[in-house]
Amino acid sequence: MTEIAMPLILVLFAVAFALAVQRIGSQDGATWPGRAAFLGGGQPEAHAWQRFHVRYYPMTLLFIAFEMEMMFMYP
Repeated sequence: MTEIAMPLILVLFAVAFALAVQRIGSQDGATWPGRAAFLGGGQPEAHAWQRFHVRYYPMTLLFIAFEMEMMFMYP
C-alpha cells in the first residue's frame, strides 16, 4: 500500500462510524417538541421575578464565600 492509503482508509472508517452513530442516535420518530431545543421556548412554570424562599439565602452566601476563597487560592 502507498503512504496515503492507510490514513485515507482510517479517515473513511472514522466518517462511516460517525455517520452510523448519528443514524442510530437520531430521533426520526420524535414529534416536533421532542426535537426542539431544551430551552427553546417552553412555557415557564413560574414568573422569573418570583421570590425565593428565605431558607436558600444562607446556602447561597456560604457558596459565594467558599467560591471566592477558591478563586484566591488558585491564582
